[in-house]
Amino acid sequence: MQCPSCGANVDSAYCGYCGSKMPVERVETRSIHAENVVVNNYYYPEPEPEPQPKAAGSSAGQYAGPPMGFAYSAPASPKSRIVALLLCFFFGFVGAHRFYVGRYLMGVIYVLTFGGLGFAWFVDLILILFGKMRDRNGLPVVTW
Repeated sequence: MQCPSCGANVDSAYCGYCGSKMPVERVETRSIHAENVVVNNYYYPEPEPEPQPKAAGSSAGQYAGPPMGFAYSAPASPKSRIVALLLCFFFGFVGAHRFYVGRYLMGVIYVLTFGGLGFAWFVDLILILFGKMRDRNGLPVVTW
């Protein structure tokens, strides 16, 4: 059965990827003497949480990451890294790459300081090369 939230194939009452409850498969009952169709669509009852032993030095309720074998890709910025790199290389002293990724205040600061007197321009060039530059929403600019 596919999860209605994320579309993953699931064989249990809860989706292992997004955690949503799975509906029970539809059961249609037809009466011989009537034209009515009864559809039973209900959810499994919520399971009781099992007590977990607390290890020394661990914090309960901390997110442990995706399940084993789950391919997880973090969201990335729609901005292109190669465009940001070229803008930084040729027009980095006026902050063109900062305006491109949506960081307008830093772009204005780069214009006023000529790219942080060359130092901030060089640091941004390295950040873009290694994929550590972030756009205005905090998403990494990693797509070429």
